[in-house]
Amino acid sequence: MNDETQQFGSAIERAKEYGLDLTLNMAMLKRSPTERVQMLQEWMEFAQEIDKARNKLYFGKHLGQG
Repeated sequence: MNDETQQFGSAIERAKEYGLDLTLNMAMLKRSPTERVQMLQEWMEFAQEIDKARNKLYFGKHLGQG
């Protein structure tokens, strides 16, 4: 193991000892960059759907349309 690998490993251990849950980070790093981008796009589409539904519910009620 080289110095950089040891530093990275020790940083992970310090984060775990601090109480950070790194399972999502590690799961994402196992994916290819293309898979990560695709997942991000899906999350963005979902967030946009939620925003549209919130706007329809909120503004629709205030405009007498809900």
